Amino acid sequence: MFHRCICLVIFLIFICVTVKAQDASQIGVYKKQLLTAKSDTERVHILSMLCFSYSIVNTDTALSYGAEGMKLARTLKPEKWVAHVSNSLGWTYLKRSEFDSAEQYFLSSLKIWEATGDKKDKKRVFSNLGVLYMEKVDYTKSMQYLSQAIELDGAIRDTLGKGIDLHNMGRLYNLQGNYMEARKYFQQAFDTHKLLGTSIYSAEALLSIGNTYQSAGDDDQALVYYTKCFPIFQKFKDRSRTGLTYENMAGSFMNKKQFDKSIQSYLLAIHEYQFTGNKADMFYGNIGLADTYIKIKKYVLAEKALKQAMQFAIDLKDKNLQYLAATNMSDMYKIMGDFTKAYSFLFDAKIIKDSLFTKDKQQELLKLQTAFETERKDKENKLLKAQNDIANASLQRNRIFLIVASFGILLLAGLLYMIYKNKEAKAKHITELELLNQQLRDHQKEINDINTTLQLKALRSQMNPHFIFNCMSSIQECMLTGRTDDALSYLTKLSKLLRMVLNHADDENITLNKELEILNLYLQLEKIRLKDSFDYVINMEEDLISDEIMVPTLILQPFAENAIWHGLLNKEQNRQLLVKGLVSNELLCLIVEDNGIGREKAIQQKSLKKSHESKGLLLITKRLDILKKQYHNNNIGFTFIDLADSDNKASGTRVTINLPIIPA
Repeated sequence: MFHRCICLVIFLIFICVTVKAQDASQIGVYKKQLLTAKSDTERVHILSMLCFSYSIVNTDTALSYGAEGMKLARTLKPEKWVAHVSNSLGWTYLKRSEFDSAEQYFLSSLKIWEATGDKKDKKRVFSNLGVLYMEKVDYTKSMQYLSQAIELDGAIRDTLGKGIDLHNMGRLYNLQGNYMEARKYFQQAFDTHKLLGTSIYSAEALLSIGNTYQSAGDDDQALVYYTKCFPIFQKFKDRSRTGLTYENMAGSFMNKKQFDKSIQSYLLAIHEYQFTGNKADMFYGNIGLADTYIKIKKYVLAEKALKQAMQFAIDLKDKNLQYLAATNMSDMYKIMGDFTKAYSFLFDAKIIKDSLFTKDKQQELLKLQTAFETERKDKENKLLKAQNDIANASLQRNRIFLIVASFGILLLAGLLYMIYKNKEAKAKHITELELLNQQLRDHQKEINDINTTLQLKALRSQMNPHFIFNCMSSIQECMLTGRTDDALSYLTKLSKLLRMVLNHADDENITLNKELEILNLYLQLEKIRLKDSFDYVINMEEDLISDEIMVPTLILQPFAENAIWHGLLNKEQNRQLLVKGLVSNELLCLIVEDNGIGREKAIQQKSLKKSHESKGLLLITKRLDILKKQYHNNNIGFTFIDLADSDNKASGTRVTINLPIIPA
């Protein structure tokens, strides 16, 4: 069951704006005002309001208006206009869950307001930061900023703002499971709004109090508070809050196992959301409805609700919601006993979850590190160039002095002395120039070495997740197909393999023995998963079996994987895999050979998926290209050879990998 607490969204952006909830209905008004705006300050104000208002409708459009407003604001004085637009942009990024960008804009706005001493605007940013850190699950910072906002509410006598901040403080305690403290703040918010006569906000406080009781397991008391909200929300024709109240009531009815009432309430909630057009609300309504249908084993209706939820998540382009829908689909099919579909949706959820991780963070870190090192070297090069220019200028002055001195032929002794001194200075400057040029060459080589190292690390960081993901998929397949013993054996060997991979995660190269040990473990795991349907042999020349030769980490495993999956598995019997190693032409020659169906037939059978093969080969090609440049040897690389028998029929594939001989 999904229990959603209401998020009160009331924030002032400009002093001249009346306090009200974020309202998309004002968009048309602001657009008309923009067409008739007579001054740049008026245009900035309207653009900021459009950014703020569009943040609940279309964040891309909101950012477009915010960017236009920021560009204009930077040309105006005072800086308060930049602060206004920064606050709107921060709120838009908060709506997009891009918390780092939101934090940057909020703090930029706060810095300006603190400099101007404007308590009202500073208080608004405090409130926004409190909500931001609540969403980031940084409850300490959230409480710090909300407490400062409440304190400023009293100082500037902003009673309505205080009610809002008290409500958000209650949400913070509710998220931490401290329902008693949360209820206390919600009650204070209710009392504040009741005193002001802002009844719709009083109803929101009642709804939040009901949520604390539901979270604490007291659904009867929760329903009492939910019931109190309806007359107020309906009076204001607020379908969004009415729908949310129905949704939370449905959750309490389901907890009480009153499933008919729960279904009825979810349907009423979805009906209200259809009027607002909020797809996120309709997503959660359908998720809760499907959960209730599953409880009473009405799987056809549950499946329909989940499919609708998935469509809303796709329309919203929200990967988190898509992941939630896929996992719910998988759980439902597992309960139904349809393990094929359960596995399919679990696999889809895994792909969505992996896309949420931003392996780009590691790439970004490497880029930043490269940029830092390059910038540092560039500064040093500029300094050396400046010194070089000074030296050249000095030489030029000496030449001019020599020309002038030549006219003093009568002062022969003085002329000879100047010639001698000029030669001495020239020799000195030539030596200095040679030294500076050598330093430039050394720094350039150091930059190239740093870039090469970082490129290798980046490529290896892309291979490891792909390799580990395939192993985890193998365990899932064993468990879902009932091969428990194979799964346990697989896990035991996998733990050893992962430990070795992690131990060498930061190593550019490892010994050939370690690489073969990793490969052997991987092949054992594949034999277990494929029920011993193939045999393999690892045969190295005697001189190679030592710890004195290094190879790039995980260079053999991708080729072995391709040989098994695209060559051997499509062959019926006598599946053989051979891995050989020898020294040829002063290179380490590693051979991976299979007696499978061959690459051409694999492509015809669609066994060799283009996207999978091309990505793996691309990564390895890039690694070997880097080594080729590093060791200045064009023979470094790999080649495929399609094998054939005496009748010229495909009898397998051989890949030969030529590597530099790297001593330990």
